[in-house]
Amino acid sequence: MEKDLFEELRGEIEKITLVDTHEHLILEEERLGLSLDLFYLFPHYASSDLISSGMPHSLLAEIRSGELTLEEKWQKFQPYWLRIKNTAYAKVLKIIAQDLFEVEDINEKTYRTLSERISSSNKIGWHSKILRDKANIGCCIVTFLGQGKIYAPPSRIEDKLNSLDQKLNMRIPPLGLEMLKPVGVFDGLIGIWNLGQIRRLEREYDINIHTLDDLLKVLNSSFERRIKEGIVGVKTVLAYNRIIRYERTAKYQAEQVFNCIFDHLGEGISWKEARPLQDFLMHQVIQRAIEAKLPIQIHTGLQEGSGNIITNSNPTHLINLFIQYPQAQFDIFHASYPYTGELTTLAKNFPNVYADLCWMHIISPYAARRILSEWIETLPSNKIFGFGGDYLIVEGAYAHARIARDNIARVLAEKVEEGYFSLPEGLDFARKILRDNPAEVFNLSSS
Repeated sequence: MEKDLFEELRGEIEKITLVDTHEHLILEEERLGLSLDLFYLFPHYASSDLISSGMPHSLLAEIRSGELTLEEKWQKFQPYWLRIKNTAYAKVLKIIAQDLFEVEDINEKTYRTLSERISSSNKIGWHSKILRDKANIGCCIVTFLGQGKIYAPPSRIEDKLNSLDQKLNMRIPPLGLEMLKPVGVFDGLIGIWNLGQIRRLEREYDINIHTLDDLLKVLNSSFERRIKEGIVGVKTVLAYNRIIRYERTAKYQAEQVFNCIFDHLGEGISWKEARPLQDFLMHQVIQRAIEAKLPIQIHTGLQEGSGNIITNSNPTHLINLFIQYPQAQFDIFHASYPYTGELTTLAKNFPNVYADLCWMHIISPYAARRILSEWIETLPSNKIFGFGGDYLIVEGAYAHARIARDNIARVLAEKVEEGYFSLPEGLDFARKILRDNPAEVFNLSSS
C-alpha cells in the first residue's frame, strides 16, 4: 500500500465528524462517583478475554472489588494480562494509555502512573473532551444497560436469563450531553416469563395487569414515555437470551402463555414455554416502531461475555421479519460476526436491512477490513454504517474510533490503488458510512 495515499486518506477521514451508531456509555455524573484506577478500563471486552485465557470469574470479581490494594490487584491480574496483550481488545486499552494518559504501555513499571492519571481525569467535562475534541464524534446513539454501574455481564446462561429484566432498564436517564441520543429497549417487557416481572411493571406503570391487553397497554405507555424522552430508535439484545427467530403468533396463543405465568408463581415458566408470548410482543414492538418512524437496532453475531450460544444470533433467523415489515428499517449490528456472509446477502437482498460495523473494528481489525472491502463491492453505499464504539467508557469509544478510521483509510487506499475508486469517490464513500447514512436513517444532525 502506498504510504502517502493512506496518509492523505487518513487525514481527510480524521476530519469527518462521526455519527456513532452504538454506545453504552456510563454518564459523567456516574463516573464522577467512582474511585478509578487501571481496572476501570476493564468493564467488558478485555475482561472477557481474561476469562477466555483462564482467569476464574471469582478472581475477576475480586480485582473489580474495592477490597484489594492496587498492588494486590496487579499481582493477581498480571499473569492473565500477559496472555491477552495480543488481542484487539487489549490494543484498545494500550491506545487509551498512550493517547489519553501519555503512558506508553501497560506493565509492572507503568500501572501505578496510569492509575494515578486515570484517577486525575475524573472531573467535569471529561466526556465532552474525549468524545468531541479527541474522537471528533458529533453524535452517539446510546443504549443504557441496567442501573448505570460498570457493567459485568452475567457469566452463566442461567444468570443471563434471570437478570434480563434488571439488566435492561426501560427508563432513560437525563443524558446531559446533547450529542447523546438514546434508543428505547423493550426487552424487559418482550422477554417476560415470570410473575415478578409483571408485578414490577404494575408498580412502574401504576396499572393492574390481568390480561394480555393490560400488558399491551403497558407497552403503549412505555413507547409514549420513551418517545417523550427523545429516543431515535428501538434496540433489542435478546440474542443473549434466546434464538432471534420471532414467529408470527396469533393473539390467542400469546394470551394462553400469558395466563400460564400466573399458574407458576415465583419460578415462572421456561423460556421455551414463554416463546409464543415473546414472539407476539416482538411483533408488537416492531409495529409500534414503524408507526413512530423509528429504526430498529438488532444485536446479531458475537455476544459479549462467556458461555453464550452463538447460533441464537444468526441474522438469517430474522428473514421473516424483513419480509413481513418492508416499512421498517433494520440496523443489523456487529456485522453479524461470524455470520458476515449471511448479513452481506441479507443487506443486498432486502431494501430495509442495513449492515452495521459497530463493535467489529475491535473484535478483529483485520476481519473488519475484509468485511468492509467486501461490502464496498456488494452493497449499495447507503446500506453501510461504518462505526459504533459499543463501549461503556468514553475512552474506549475514542480508541475504537481511531482504529475504525485507520481501517477505513486502509481499505479505501487499496480500492484507490487498484482503480476501483478514485480518491474523491473513496472520500465520498467514507463520509457516507461514517456520517451521512446513519444521520439520515436516524434523523440526526450529523455535527
